[in-house]
Amino acid sequence: MTPATDMHPGAPLEDMGKGLLEHALNYLARGWSIVPVIPNEKRPFVRWKEFQSRLPSEDDVWRWWRDYPYARIGLVVGELSGVVVADVDPRNGGDSAAFLAAHPTELVSESGGGGIHAFYRIDRELREKDCVHLPGIDMQVEGHIVVLPPSLHVSGRPYTWLREGTPAPFPTTLLVPPPPPRAATAALEAGGAWAADQAARVVDLVAPYWVEGERHTLALALAGALMKSGGATRDQAKAMLTALEGERSKDLADRLAAVDTTAERLARGENVEAWSGLQVYLPEEIVTALREVIAPATTVEITNDARGKLPFRRTSDLLANLPPEPPWLWEGFVAGGIVTLLAGIWKGGKSTLVFALLAAIRRAETLFDLATTSTPVVYLTEEPVWTVDEKVKQWGLDDSIIWLQHTETAEMKWATVVEEAVQAAKEAAAKLLIVDTLPQWAQLKGETENHSGEMLAAVRPLQIAAQKHGLAVLILTHHRKSEGDYGTRIRGSGALPGAVDIILELERPKKREEDREGYRIVRTESRFKATPPELLIKLNPEGYALVNDVRPADLASQAAITRQRILDAIAVRGTATVQQIVADTGISRTTVYEHIKVLEEFEGKLEKASQAKPQAYRLRSTATVEISDQPDTTNTLPASDPIAATGNGKDADANLLDSMTPWLEMPQ
Repeated sequence: MTPATDMHPGAPLEDMGKGLLEHALNYLARGWSIVPVIPNEKRPFVRWKEFQSRLPSEDDVWRWWRDYPYARIGLVVGELSGVVVADVDPRNGGDSAAFLAAHPTELVSESGGGGIHAFYRIDRELREKDCVHLPGIDMQVEGHIVVLPPSLHVSGRPYTWLREGTPAPFPTTLLVPPPPPRAATAALEAGGAWAADQAARVVDLVAPYWVEGERHTLALALAGALMKSGGATRDQAKAMLTALEGERSKDLADRLAAVDTTAERLARGENVEAWSGLQVYLPEEIVTALREVIAPATTVEITNDARGKLPFRRTSDLLANLPPEPPWLWEGFVAGGIVTLLAGIWKGGKSTLVFALLAAIRRAETLFDLATTSTPVVYLTEEPVWTVDEKVKQWGLDDSIIWLQHTETAEMKWATVVEEAVQAAKEAAAKLLIVDTLPQWAQLKGETENHSGEMLAAVRPLQIAAQKHGLAVLILTHHRKSEGDYGTRIRGSGALPGAVDIILELERPKKREEDREGYRIVRTESRFKATPPELLIKLNPEGYALVNDVRPADLASQAAITRQRILDAIAVRGTATVQQIVADTGISRTTVYEHIKVLEEFEGKLEKASQAKPQAYRLRSTATVEISDQPDTTNTLPASDPIAATGNGKDADANLLDSMTPWLEMPQ
């Protein structure tokens, strides 16, 4: 990790790009998750959520520094990379020497701003709430990015390594100490039939994990376990939650309301969050200990006498007669034995996409160049019959679809509805079950949609329908109203996307003109290689059509292609204004401005034709306009990345979509 001290803002692009690439690959080789970071910002050029759970490939890193040669090297800190960082900033009162003396480590870098990054080794997830807060010290833990040497700081000076040894284990002195065990209070003594020492044991077990941000959901889960499995009354459950929360807490009313909510749901025979919720927030050994206190009869020791009742199988038996590919009904997206989730914003085109799929399946035609298999379908719909009638006529559907309307099942339990849907599928020889939408059918109302236990209970019957009965299951749900990163916008508990096999997210483009023209982007996460990672589609009068399934990652350089189109437009006219370039190419005004800045100031391929307004541009006589698979080695590196500098504060999603502009705007 020797710093490349001879690199500076005027270094040739080839040297800088290759130098940073070599360092990035070296960091990747030591097991660190690396992403390309926008200069002068601490945001990546790419969507980076997935690189908190998996390392990028070498191909990813090569492509990033080919497409973003000015990118800084970002380290995704946390459990995956095995390190966290203490960011000591003297401008805010941090004392680097004193900090390292108190918390020594042998891996330390210096930022161009005069502070330091002290690296520490971890073997578990560490979050901000786990760390003590010190003046001038920011703990960069799970979900954070730090910039690595020899990247350039906003000051123009490079990050450098001060110590290049082995990071020390994270100091225990920087961890927030657990709260002391809570003694039985008067509230516990008044709890009733539950013995005070039994109730106090529950409180002592849960107290270390009763932390800000998780108390509400933990209260619901604990109340469910106490009343459903332990036979506690409302008053007894409230006494224990009062002991945990504190009698003077301003949030005590919310905690006690969780008990009332749980009791009312149990009285109606509905599912409540209990042990499944506790397993999300508490370590396994704590959940086991709670079972022994709350419901000892549910803690079963497996003996030899119990063996033989469950179908344990060896690997060869489990995989015997398994076909090489899942039985796809829609290649890469929907298959027998698999649960697929389709999410999107309200009125964003989800149902239209599903009806396009139904039409393709009816005729066994391809959809987006992906094969379908003809089969009857069982469709659980929340739409009124008039809407169904309109869509059936539009898409030419027939009696191969068996419908069930939500209004006809208002008093039935969700698991019973699924059982009857499976039976209907068997009778009709249907291989596909569609649920539109899951929260409506599973009666996930209000806050219950955000509870992992409730969501898992809603998905479980559908998993059984897929895995036990071989049905393909397609679930529809909504995005949240607020913006969010890809993968985090699905409404409700994160247990939903975690419980399915394939996720399809239907998104509108950021640019209004593309939205008006009917463009949609399908982004995917899948357990299967056959699933395309991303599709660009467009809604025409005849239905959805594939625009282009070539992603920016498959092209030599999307930025280079956009700039080439701008150069070609200017070459045809001799001189051209931004307005003329927009009219000739269809590229958005913002994108044209951004790339003209690069072509003029950093690549030297354009110059101003005059000082008159509106400004016109022409090719420089030495300009090279061919698109190459290699970076242009005649370029010089700017002090900051030109695209980032003209981004007008757009968020990462907007920057990503801008990089896709030429792809969206390619002539078809």
